[in-house]
Amino acid sequence: VGHDVCIPHDISFDARFPRLITLGGGILIGGGSTLKAHTLKKTGKGIQLTIGKVELKERTMCGGMAILLPGSVINKHSMLNLYATLDTATGEGELWAGTPAKNIHTFSPEEIEKYFKPATKDKEEQKKYYAEFRQKVDAFIKNPSQTYLKIYYNGSRAGPGNDWFRARNVFRIFFNG
Repeated sequence: VGHDVCIPHDISFDARFPRLITLGGGILIGGGSTLKAHTLKKTGKGIQLTIGKVELKERTMCGGMAILLPGSVINKHSMLNLYATLDTATGEGELWAGTPAKNIHTFSPEEIEKYFKPATKDKEEQKKYYAEFRQKVDAFIKNPSQTYLKIYYNGSRAGPGNDWFRARNVFRIFFNG
């Protein structure tokens, strides 16, 4: 597991072959996803066992409820969509979706910069970002006609999944749940 990896609730890792799963730095895996390094399939001759590596390279995203099968690789700056099933390797800078997953979009350099830019390390820039973030969240909470809040992340961690607690009070989230 690399640095600044965001692994939320209910991720199912292969219990029999966990060493075949590699998570690079700065990745985000959506909730309810399954990473399988082996599968069993019934054939006419018996049961076929397939074993293979599952790898998420540096700065990738995997949508929720996705399934990564043996031999699947999400390459750098690529995304796997919600409810997708991947059993092969993606190219760099691609969006894959479907069951089985197929390439549906290749990201431009501007899109890669927008979606996969590493978090800033400059402390003054981080202070400015979090001050603006707090102002936007406060304005959002006070304005009932605003139905969504869109903020491009530039915090101190790998991704917004690691700063979720800043948007709402943790105790309020727990109480509502």
